[in-house]
Amino acid sequence: MPLIKPPSPAELEADKALVTAKFDEAQQILESLKAETAELKESQEKQRLKVDETLESVEKAVSELRESGYRREADIRGFKADIDAIRELIPKVLF
Repeated sequence: MPLIKPPSPAELEADKALVTAKFDEAQQILESLKAETAELKESQEKQRLKVDETLESVEKAVSELRESGYRREADIRGFKADIDAIRELIPKVLF
């Protein structure tokens, strides 16, 4: 008589059912993770697009401010030149 008794067909069927159930559960978990990953990717892509749009807006605002500063400096130089010209004319007009 052997020392190890082979499992009965009922035990084999029960083990098979248990393994199948575990594989089905693992499959469901994988599907759930796949769906969550897809949602996260979509969310991150939307967030990346929003960040890109905001960055473009900030870059445009900085560029406009820089151009405005250059124009203001040019206007100030023009006003200074006009004022200096008027200062030089005042003594000539008075005398």
